[in-house]
Amino acid sequence: MLKFILFTLLFFNALQANIMIPKYSSSMDILKGSMIFVDKNSSYSFDQIKDNKTLFTLNTQSYKNYGYIFNSTVWIKLNLQNASSEDIEKLLSFNSPNTDIVNLYTEDEDGFYIEEKSGVIQEKKFKNVLKFVFESNFRAYEKHNYFLQIKSTTQSLRFTLTLEDENKLYQDELSHQTKLFAFFGLMFGLFIYNVFIYIFTKDKSYLFYLFFLSGVILNHLSISGVMNYILPYSNKSVMLFESYLSVFYIYLIVIGMYLFVRSFLKLYRFKELDKAIKVMITFNTLILFISVWHYSLDYIIYFSFINIIFLEFMAIFATLKKVQYSLYYLVVWNITIVGMLLKMFISSGIIDSSGLFFTYCYEISIAIEALLFSIILAFKIRDLEKNKADLFKSLENKTKTENIRLNELAYKRTKDLNKALNKHKSLLDELNHRVKNNMQFIVSFYTLSLFSVGNEQTKTKLKELELKVQSMSDVHEMLYNDDDIDKIDTQKYFTSLIDKLKNVYASDNIEIYLETNNITMDATKAMYCGIVVNELLLNSIKHAFKDDEGSIYISFNLEDDKTILHYKDSGDGFELKDMFSSFGLIMIQTLIQDQLQGTLKQEGSSYDIMF
Repeated sequence: MLKFILFTLLFFNALQANIMIPKYSSSMDILKGSMIFVDKNSSYSFDQIKDNKTLFTLNTQSYKNYGYIFNSTVWIKLNLQNASSEDIEKLLSFNSPNTDIVNLYTEDEDGFYIEEKSGVIQEKKFKNVLKFVFESNFRAYEKHNYFLQIKSTTQSLRFTLTLEDENKLYQDELSHQTKLFAFFGLMFGLFIYNVFIYIFTKDKSYLFYLFFLSGVILNHLSISGVMNYILPYSNKSVMLFESYLSVFYIYLIVIGMYLFVRSFLKLYRFKELDKAIKVMITFNTLILFISVWHYSLDYIIYFSFINIIFLEFMAIFATLKKVQYSLYYLVVWNITIVGMLLKMFISSGIIDSSGLFFTYCYEISIAIEALLFSIILAFKIRDLEKNKADLFKSLENKTKTENIRLNELAYKRTKDLNKALNKHKSLLDELNHRVKNNMQFIVSFYTLSLFSVGNEQTKTKLKELELKVQSMSDVHEMLYNDDDIDKIDTQKYFTSLIDKLKNVYASDNIEIYLETNNITMDATKAMYCGIVVNELLLNSIKHAFKDDEGSIYISFNLEDDKTILHYKDSGDGFELKDMFSSFGLIMIQTLIQDQLQGTLKQEGSSYDIMF
C-alpha cells in the first residue's frame, strides 16, 4: 500500500514537472512533455478542466496528428519556467494554419487566467506568418502556466508546438513560405502555359487539365494557409466560408482528372469503361451536393481512395490497349499517387510524421506531375503538328497527281470537244450555206416570176412575198455572220429591212424614222417582228398616203421586261373593224398573238405592240 501511494505521488509530481527554458535556445519543442486532454464531444469548458488533473495525460511526442476530429476539442497544459537569471522574450508558435479555434489561457500573478483568442475564425489580423503565434515573456526564473484550447471543424488537425525567438521564427517561416511560393509559382506558370495552349489548339484535354490544376492550386492555397494572403482576413464570414470550400476543391481535382484522362487518352471509344467513368463522375457530384448540407470532408477523403484506384485502373487499361501516351500517363500518375496517398494518410492520422519529406511530399509529387503532364501535352502538340505536316505533304502529293490526271483528262476532252466542234461548225456552215441558197433561190424565183406576169396586182403580191422572204433571209444571214447567235441587233436588222423596202417602192417623199434604243431580240422574235413591221410598212406606203408623201415613226422600248413596239404613220389609218377585211392585218394580229405572245392596240394610224 505504501509503495502504491509513493508511486502515485511520483506520477503526479511528474505530471506537474515544469518544462525548463534555457536562455540561449533559439527554438525548442514544448509539445513533448506537455499534458494533453482530448474532449471528444467538446463538452468541457475551461473552468471544468483547468483544475482537473485526472483528465490530462503526459505527451511524449513532438508532433501530433489527430486526423479528422471535427467534434472534438484538444486541450494542452503547459508549465514553462525560465531556467536563466535573465529576462527572456519568446514566441509560442502553433504550427497549423487552418485550425479554426486556437485559444491561449495564461495564468497571471494572482492566479487568474487571461484568455487570448486566435485561429482562422477568431484571429483579428493576419501577421504574415502561416502559423498562430502568442507572445510569451519571462522574467528571471519565472514560471508560467498555460492552457491551449484547439478545435478544427473543417480540416484535419495535426500540429507542432514550439517556443522560439522572433528571429528564428521568421527565418523558418521565410524558408517555408519560399518553398510554398516556389510551388505556387510553378503551378501558376503551368496553368498559364496550358491556358495559351488551349486557346491556340481548342483541345478539350487542356481545358479539363486546367480544371485539375485549378483544384490543386485552390486546395493547396487553402490547406497551406496561403489563402490568408489573398482573402480579407478581417471578414470572418468570408474566411469561414472559404474553409468549407475544401470539398469543392477536391471535387474539382477529381472531376478534372477524370475528364482529362477520358479526353487525353480518348477512353470514350471504350463504351463500357466510358459508362463507368460517367458513373464515378455522377457519384462524386452527388457527394459534393450532400456536403453542401452536411460537411463531410473526411468521407470525401476516404472516397478519394476509390477514385485513385479507379484512375489507376484506367491507366492500366489504356496501357494494355496500347493507347497512345497511356504509358506516359501511367508513370506520371503513379508519381502523383505516391504524393496523394501520403497526404491522405497524414491528413487522416494514419501516418504520424513531421519529417521534411512528409511535410512537402504532396507539393513535390504534384509539381512533378503537373510539369511532366505539361511536357507530355507539349509532345502531343508536336506529334499533332508532325501528323499535320505529313497529311499536308500527302495531300499535296495527291493534289499534284490529281492535277496531272485532270490536266490529261482535260486535254483529251478538249481535243475531243474541238474535234466535235469543228465537225459541228462544218455541218452548220453547210446548213447555213444551203439555207442561204434556198432563201436566195426563193427570192430569185419571185423576181423571175415578176418578169413573166403581166397583171400588176399579181406583180405587187409577188413583190410583197419576196420582201417577206427577204426579211427572214436577213435574220438568217445576220445570225450566220454574227458571233452571238442568240441575239439580233434590232437597229441593224430593221434598218436593212427598211432600206430594202425603200428600194422596191419608190418613196422618196416618205420619211421613215427608226429608234431602237439598242434593244436586242432573240432570232425567233426578231423574224416575226420583222414580218409585222414589213407588213405595217407595206400597208402604210400603199394605203396611208394620198399623195405618196408622209412620215412613218418606228420605236422600240423596254418596260417591265416587256418590249413595246410603237408604230405610227401620218396617214388616215384603218379602223379595227376594217382590219379583218385585210389579209395583211389579219396576219399581223395572228403573229402578235400566237407567235410573239403579245397584244395589239390601235388608235387610228398608231399601233402599240407589247410582247
